[in-house]
Order: sequence, then structure tokens, then C-alpha cells
Amino acid sequence: MTKYNQKLGNLGQKLAVKYLKKKNYQVISKNINFRQGEIDILAEKDNILRFIEVKTRSNLNFGDPIYSITRQKKKHLKNFIALYILKNRIQEDYRLEYIFILLDKKTKKAKIKHLDDIF
Repeated sequence: MTKYNQKLGNLGQKLAVKYLKKKNYQVISKNINFRQGEIDILAEKDNILRFIEVKTRSNLNFGDPIYSITRQKKKHLKNFIALYILKNRIQEDYRLEYIFILLDKKTKKAKIKHLDDIF
């Protein structure tokens, strides 16, 4: 990953955390890694554990960020979540959510799309 992409991803994650807090999510952790994968944000709202993947783009040269979640990526996320649930003996309900961020360099504004109930 290039330094630019890493900075962009970090900025997107900060914006996502700020957005989630405004929506009354309790952010538990960020950047959870296992050998099998990683998830960007772990949060809770309404007694539901939420695994949140954040995708950030600075332009649409590669399309809308919503298209960055491939079938393979979904499979990896589902496997990661299943392992996390098992390893941590989670009993509560959980969901996978996506946050897509498109940054406009000129206006310094971000457009955020939040899909909050993938499974």
C-alpha cells in the first residue's frame, strides 16, 4: 500500500468514526487483525455488535467506492467475523456494515454512504 493510500484510508477511518459517533454508535476498537483478515471498525449500537468496513476514495477514476466490495472480499469478511465471534465467545447479535467515503479535494467535503445491515 502506498503512503498516499494509507493516509487516505486513515483519513476515511477518522471520518467514519466521527460519523458513527454522531449516529450514537459506541466505537469499541479499530483495525482488528487476525491472520485470516482484518476489519476497520468494531462498534456497538442498540445492543448489536457491528463490524464495519470502510472504503475511501478521492475520485471516481476506479468507480464508486461501493463497487470495491467484491464477492471475494465479502467472503473474507464473513469468515473473519465468524472467527472473531467464535474466538471471543460473542453471544450478542451482530451485523456487517459498510461505510463508503468519497472525498472532494477541492471542497474538502466528504460524501458518506452507510449500508448498515449487510447481514
